[in-house]
Amino acid sequence: MNKERRKHKRINIDIDLIANLKGDTDSELYQSFVKNISEEGVCIILDKEIKPETNVHINFYIPEIMSKPIEISGKTIWGKPIENEKGYAHGVMFTDVPEKDKAIIEHVSRLIYDIRKAESK
Repeated sequence: MNKERRKHKRINIDIDLIANLKGDTDSELYQSFVKNISEEGVCIILDKEIKPETNVHINFYIPEIMSKPIEISGKTIWGKPIENEKGYAHGVMFTDVPEKDKAIIEHVSRLIYDIRKAESK
């Protein structure tokens, strides 16, 4: 039996939400896409594979909701090639969300969830 281990439901994002990612030991900034988001983490798509347990810094911006980008520290939990496409999907668990951004992430997650729920009716 496959049990869901997450405390918060991840919400798939159908918009092109671009995030910038930088590793602790890597000076290069990578552009990625956010596939889904929850209050505890994100799934991002990158051209490059990043090893699990890598500390990363992510920032992303939703113009309609935010006045400036959110900057969050996290750790990659898993990574795998995307089937039939180029790139890698990575699960990132947030490790340090600034207090001021917690409410925004919660709001974004709820907003996207509400949109999906309304579309499914």
